Amino acid sequence: MAFAEVYEFPDAGSVSNVWLARSYVYDGKQREGIRILKNYPRSGEALCYLAEAFVLHHDHEKAIRCLDVAIKRLHLQIPYPGEKVFWRDGYASIEARCLAIERREPVISKLIRVLRAYLVAVSGEKEKGITILQECTHSKNISALDANNVLYHYIYSMAQGQSDSVDRMTILNKGLKFLQERTSQIVSPDEKYSFTQKNRWNRLLLSEARQNRLI
Repeated sequence: MAFAEVYEFPDAGSVSNVWLARSYVYDGKQREGIRILKNYPRSGEALCYLAEAFVLHHDHEKAIRCLDVAIKRLHLQIPYPGEKVFWRDGYASIEARCLAIERREPVISKLIRVLRAYLVAVSGEKEKGITILQECTHSKNISALDANNVLYHYIYSMAQGQSDSVDRMTILNKGLKFLQERTSQIVSPDEKYSFTQKNRWNRLLLSEARQNRLI
C-alpha cells in the first residue's frame, strides 16, 4: 500500500487491498472483507477470493457465480525475468513466475477450478466435481512450489463428504504430508505457529486430521 501511495502505482494498491480483504474474511470480519472485494469486479483474483469467502460461509450459489466470472478475467501467464515486480495478482512476482517456468497452471486459475469443482460436487453433481478435483491433485499436476497444495487436498477431502472412507483418508493424509513438509522448513517457532494455526486452511486440515487420528 505504501508502494502504491508513494509511487502512484494503482495496481499495487489494488492487489494489496484484495489481500487485505481476504485476511479480513479469515479473521472473521467477513462483511468488511466482502465489501472490499466487491469493489474489484474486473479482477479474477478478487472474484476468486470473494467466492472463497462465500464457500467458507456456505453460500454456494453466490460462490459459483463469482468463479464463473473470475475464470474469464484471468490473463495468460507467460515466463518473464524476475527483476520486475508485477502487480497483476498477489502471486505474480514469485509463485506465478516459478510455476510458469515449470509450465504449470497459474495459482489463481487452479484455485478457481478447485473451488468450483467442490461447489459442483456438493451441489448434486458429485462425480463430476470429484473427477476435476482428482485431476487437480494428481501427482503430475502438483508442483512442490505451489503453497496451496494443502488447500487443494482439504477441499477435495471435504467434497467427499463427512465419511471415514479410504479415499477421503488418503486425500487428507496427502494434504497433511504437504503441510508437514512445508512446516519442517520453517525455523522460527513463531512462524511455524502462524503457518499451522493462523492460516485458516492449514488449521482446518490439521483439525480434520486429528479428528480422524491421522496425527
